[in-house]
Amino acid sequence: MTPLRVPPLRLSVVCPGSRAAGLAAARDALSDAGFFVTDAQLYSDLAACLTFEGAGAGLVPLTRALETGGLQLDDESRVRLAGADSRLDVQGTLALTFATGTGDLRHEKPAVPG
Repeated sequence: MTPLRVPPLRLSVVCPGSRAAGLAAARDALSDAGFFVTDAQLYSDLAACLTFEGAGAGLVPLTRALETGGLQLDDESRVRLAGADSRLDVQGTLALTFATGTGDLRHEKPAVPG
């Protein structure tokens, strides 16, 4: 019997604070709900995307954990979560938009002696 393939769950949140605080809150929310972060992409200090997977039973706790961490799900994400089957394993992405991002994340290069 072929396992049932479920399309990836795509979620989006807005982070009101700093990039570091938003990433930590998202990581903690996913972990607390029983999900594993399998990949991360950073887009300057404007946005990030975390890929995650785990048991669908963690979707309700994930929603609560994100909100407790100060991350606000958009309306489309709420609809997707409401329609997800909690009996199946879930793969998905969590797109984070940082409200305080400038789009110009620069790193100072240390001086090289000599």
